[in-house]
Amino acid sequence: MIIISLGANVTSRWGNAASTILEAFRQLDLAGITVIRRSALYVTKPFGVTDQPDFVNAAAVVCTTMPPAALLSVLKSLEAKAGRTPARRWGPRALDLDIIDYKGRIIKGSKHETFSPKNKFDLVLPHPQAHRRAFVLRPLNDVAPHWHHPVLGQPTAYFLTRLTLTEGGRILNIVNEAAINKG
Repeated sequence: MIIISLGANVTSRWGNAASTILEAFRQLDLAGITVIRRSALYVTKPFGVTDQPDFVNAAAVVCTTMPPAALLSVLKSLEAKAGRTPARRWGPRALDLDIIDYKGRIIKGSKHETFSPKNKFDLVLPHPQAHRRAFVLRPLNDVAPHWHHPVLGQPTAYFLTRLTLTEGGRILNIVNEAAINKG
């Protein structure tokens, strides 16, 4: 199973944060990444840097023949297509796409691969902080309730029960997608 997390909190080339996430699902499909299941869209508090707008987050189980590094490269190109530009860590973003898990693989990082001539990435799988973030775990539970963390061996529900309500990234609301599609 391949799991991707999606997030946005500022206007992108594709519209507001919720519209951006919906368009990102469509763009994934156009890029040869089939969305098998997707979560609801959740409004969440910012994590890390709190002086910014709330986020819209989602998760998807996808299917692709791309290896992890190639998939990450496509995700980064979709972020750029949406209008994401380099900014401060955990700051506002037009679109954020992360690989949470890629078929249970454990990858500790490889700085030799690049997704652009200027930027290097460090591919780490599973995502090193996913199990500590409500904005990842709640949508993940929608699409893969029986998923177990490849390193820690616990299911999503285990991690959700250990989060506190005061932690950054907490769930505030579920987006009414019908209202987005009408407007």
